[in-house]
Amino acid sequence: MKIDADKIASGDYIKKRLDALRKYAVYIYGAGNFGKEMCLFLEDNEVKIEGFLDQRASEIKMYCGYNVYGLQDSFENGVKEKALVLFSIVMDKDKRRKVIKEIEQAGFCHVEEAQFYRSLKIVPEEAEGIQLKEYFLQSEGKIKQAYHLLSDKKSRCIYSNNIKAHFLKEFLECELWEDPLEEQYFPEDITFAKGYRRFVDCGGFTGDTIENLLRKKGDIQAVVTFEPDVYNFKLLSESRKKDISKVKVICFPCAVSDDTVLQRFSTARGSGRVCEKGDNMVLSVSLDQVLYNFRPTFIKMDIEGSEPRAVYGAKRIICDNVPDLAVCVYHNINHIWDILLLLASWDLGYKFYLRSYNAYTMETVLYATIGE
Repeated sequence: MKIDADKIASGDYIKKRLDALRKYAVYIYGAGNFGKEMCLFLEDNEVKIEGFLDQRASEIKMYCGYNVYGLQDSFENGVKEKALVLFSIVMDKDKRRKVIKEIEQAGFCHVEEAQFYRSLKIVPEEAEGIQLKEYFLQSEGKIKQAYHLLSDKKSRCIYSNNIKAHFLKEFLECELWEDPLEEQYFPEDITFAKGYRRFVDCGGFTGDTIENLLRKKGDIQAVVTFEPDVYNFKLLSESRKKDISKVKVICFPCAVSDDTVLQRFSTARGSGRVCEKGDNMVLSVSLDQVLYNFRPTFIKMDIEGSEPRAVYGAKRIICDNVPDLAVCVYHNINHIWDILLLLASWDLGYKFYLRSYNAYTMETVLYATIGE
């Protein structure tokens, strides 16, 4: 893997892209969490929004203070030709292409995937004020070290494309390595040593991962899940009540980190996350402090940027049990190498793999399993 530091994107790259958006009448396709996130992002950057587009327009009517339109609704002459639609739904590649084609067939001439703008917000963690080129040069040794620890060619290609995407703003090859979204946490081309029997789900959301687990895998003994967002936790809990499975599922209304502490939590951005300016308070816990004698065989983490601290807060349980791991590494640039290097430093015999499940490096997961 080789990166020409002189080609690293300058600090005004995002500004230029947002300035280009301002030339259009912007509509957001998808009146959901992702659409809300993009709406707030555009508002923060003073990009005017004309409204939302959604197949459920007749039911929703208004979302985030904007009108919701259907693709077949009547627009004034010339509106569709001048509009830019930001596709803001997390979908498989083939499904996205189908819906984007439907948007274009409805007369909208300019459609972009909002994941691109999401990727522009992915910055180095704790590197405020440092130019991207300077940060890359500081991190180059660790970036190369992690690359050589990956166990297959596919992982190294995904890794290289992630690095290029975030430092050079080159995304063209990322789509080539995008696996079906339904395989996230359940990759068909990786053999796990321990399996899913005793599953820990950090970032349970509304129970989607648990539902996929119970549908895809047999012989599940117990599941422990953590979800700090109150609204999501209630949906998660209700989904478990309706489940007729005999599998034991324990739900904690907590965030996961490296210690037991109250933290500020933002629920306003579509994807809840721990942050200093959060509008709520949540209890964060470390897995080492709450799971005793659980003996997990698989730990999954998708916790909106808190993954490094959560992994460190699970050091005892990981070292004692060496479970298979699935850790999201797309929330900050440095996570893709820092988390891998942290786990490798514990010398547990892990083999490391990367897989990506959405556009523009989104939903990229680091897998770890002990070698044969």
